[in-house]
Amino acid sequence: MNTSTSTNIASSNGSGSPASKTGADRPAADRGRDIANQTFDQLAHAVESARATAVPAIEKFTTGAESMAQRSVELARVKSQQMRDQAHLASEKTATYVRQEPVKSLLIAAAAGALLAWLLSPSKRDRH
Repeated sequence: MNTSTSTNIASSNGSGSPASKTGADRPAADRGRDIANQTFDQLAHAVESARATAVPAIEKFTTGAESMAQRSVELARVKSQQMRDQAHLASEKTATYVRQEPVKSLLIAAAAGALLAWLLSPSKRDRH
């Protein structure tokens, strides 16, 4: 590059500084801007793609969780009813047994009460 060309380039950009943007530097700046724009476009596409993948997965998970919660509530309701039915049946059987065997029932109840009193007595706990 000769001196006259350097002077023309320096005076054409108005600053007179060789470090300023010149005609030769402008395409490099444009390429940098193009690369940055492409990078941001790719990033935006990647984010949109991730969102498009994540939203259905989250909806599927939410639907599955709701379904599982509904099944759990229904199962708890059914098991609760079964336990109530079994407790009622046991109560009826006990009442029938007491009516059929009143003396035996009284002796069993007294023995159970005595055993419970003995197990819970403070004197038994002090011995051990």
